[in-house]
Amino acid sequence: LLRESFLTKPILIKRGALVHIVANKNGLNVQTDGLAMADGGKDDFIQVKNTVTGTIVNEKVVDENTVEVQLD
Repeated sequence: LLRESFLTKPILIKRGALVHIVANKNGLNVQTDGLAMADGGKDDFIQVKNTVTGTIVNEKVVDENTVEVQLD
């Protein structure tokens, strides 16, 4: 039998990778660069260090080089 627990999501972003941080709200698109602080697969939340400000935030993995800010 194949159980769901046997399946793993592929890692899209590896710790130490440079990534694009994007935020979209009401037609406004803001982007900056970041450094992944952890590995992550699609839709995982990982810590990313903003390379401009040095701030570390949790972001959602979108693809192999993009994370998205979750705005309320």
